Amino acid sequence: MAKDAGLPIKFAIWIFVKISALTPKMPPGIICLVCMFPALQAMRSGQPPVASGEFCRRRRHTQSGMRGRFQEMLPTPRRYSLVAASAEGEHELTAFDKALLKAGIGNVNLLKVSSIMPPGAVYESKLVIPPGSLVPIAYGTLVCAETGAHIAAAVAVGIGAEAGDFGVIMEFAGHCGRQDAERRVSDMVTEAFKYRGMKLAEIKVAAAEHLVIACGCVIAAVPLWY
Repeated sequence: MAKDAGLPIKFAIWIFVKISALTPKMPPGIICLVCMFPALQAMRSGQPPVASGEFCRRRRHTQSGMRGRFQEMLPTPRRYSLVAASAEGEHELTAFDKALLKAGIGNVNLLKVSSIMPPGAVYESKLVIPPGSLVPIAYGTLVCAETGAHIAAAVAVGIGAEAGDFGVIMEFAGHCGRQDAERRVSDMVTEAFKYRGMKLAEIKVAAAEHLVIACGCVIAAVPLWY
């Protein structure tokens, strides 16, 4: 017996009417995407249609599994350090690479992150990280090829006063001296805690400055590790 070519459309319209009655505030376009399209796919493939509730349950299960796998791939760091260095190179990229090496982070792959320190993270003066590792890091850097230019970079970590508080990282790089760079990141950390309504217990700072000869680089960073 030949299939009714209009059956998928009739079924989709029926789903649309039912869902619209149940969720009057949901935009019609969203209802079409969430409910009608899966129904049409199922009908056209010759499979029995999936009820809307079952479809949503399957989707939530898939999303939950993806979040779990992502967290396994990138766990929350528990240790951190502050580093800073400067270097000269024949090219901008080699100057940057040499500065990374001097800072102790030149043989790893950097994953730049935004500026929140995980709660409970412990400071270590030096992190031992296997070469080639993917390292979450917040940093400020500047490469300059202007002979005689004075450049600096700094990072600061603000530590909360309460147990379980997260920290705040601020970074800066610019045409200035080391002291100016340190002051800027410290001021930014203080401000960040103030508008978050958190008490600040301590600020850790690392900075470097450099007088450019041909092509110079400064970097200050907060590498995070596990």
